[in-house]
Amino acid sequence: MDTLTHLLIGLILAFAFFNDKQKVERIVTVCLSMAPDIFLSGFSFVKYCNLWFNCNIYPSWIWVPYAVSHSTITFVVLAAVCYIFLRRWFLPFILGWGSAHILIDLFTHSGQYGIRFLYPFSSIVFPGFGLWTEHIAAIPGIWVCLLVLFGIIVIVNDEKKQRKKSKKRKSRG
Repeated sequence: MDTLTHLLIGLILAFAFFNDKQKVERIVTVCLSMAPDIFLSGFSFVKYCNLWFNCNIYPSWIWVPYAVSHSTITFVVLAAVCYIFLRRWFLPFILGWGSAHILIDLFTHSGQYGIRFLYPFSSIVFPGFGLWTEHIAAIPGIWVCLLVLFGIIVIVNDEKKQRKKSKKRKSRG
């Protein structure tokens, strides 16, 4: 998927799992949902250039950092490092990097963009359905759906806050 889609999914997960008091967790979740692509900002530029302008300018070295940042092995190692230092599972990392990025890309990439999920131990590519390469026209529709879902989550969270406030007022008065 594109970086904007990962951003929107990260926002949805951040607001669904963390409350207003957990702003740092929300920000970290959103940032980590884009991290594998942000680390490869040069790759992202080349990817957009190729898809929208048909430039065909892929340097051969670009696939190694792509495979490393999108590997489930890398994700597990980084999650273990977070666990060792924090002495607990770091939910923003699992939601952001794992769910909002690796898991989504695993099923939506195919062909040359396919995710080598066991890299560096294997170069087997998970056979996703190719949304990013074959169905690129669907991506703006996905953005709209994700924005609507985000709006629903924000409204539901706001209603929960309002109910809590009214319960506190009733118990005081």
